[in-house]
Amino acid sequence: MKNSKKDAGTAYHEAGHVVVSWCLGVEVIRATIVPDNDSSGHVIIEPEMPSTSDAIDRWHPYRLYAEKLVMVRLAGDVAQRRYNSYSVRHQHSQNDRKSCYDILCVFAADEKKLDVKPHYEMLRNWTAHLIEQNWHLVKAVAKALLDCPVLFSALVLDAIRAANQKQTGIDVQVLLDVLEAIRSQDAHTE
Repeated sequence: MKNSKKDAGTAYHEAGHVVVSWCLGVEVIRATIVPDNDSSGHVIIEPEMPSTSDAIDRWHPYRLYAEKLVMVRLAGDVAQRRYNSYSVRHQHSQNDRKSCYDILCVFAADEKKLDVKPHYEMLRNWTAHLIEQNWHLVKAVAKALLDCPVLFSALVLDAIRAANQKQTGIDVQVLLDVLEAIRSQDAHTE
């Protein structure tokens, strides 16, 4: 027998990862609330770029991508806490926090490796802001995951588009089609 409260907490957790990935332009390949040996669910995003310790520069593409990864990892915990803080498992939160610190340490100067907390807190605040501003999307993706425990990229985008259309009254797909037509027209004229 399924535990619907646990499933809902997991769905909101994974939906947080999905929505922040979408907001940051990181492709979601699959999201699931089907448990495995390690977790109650997971989100698979586009393959990670290789890290480099030479990318200390604030605007280096690897560093920016690493910050996106940190925000995506933080998003599950942030969304689950907003949904129901009692559903969060302490050990899982600690593991996510440690992996975020590890990522940030790769891109910190040697003398700053032990002091990445302000950077972490800033990214957590940005993540919380994205979750708050897009809560309607988190709810829509969580509902979609509860209806269908495995969502591939197209179904994730469908849930997000439908929620955006409902929220704004604007059919986002029509806008995306217009933008694509303009891009292809521009490509032919160059």
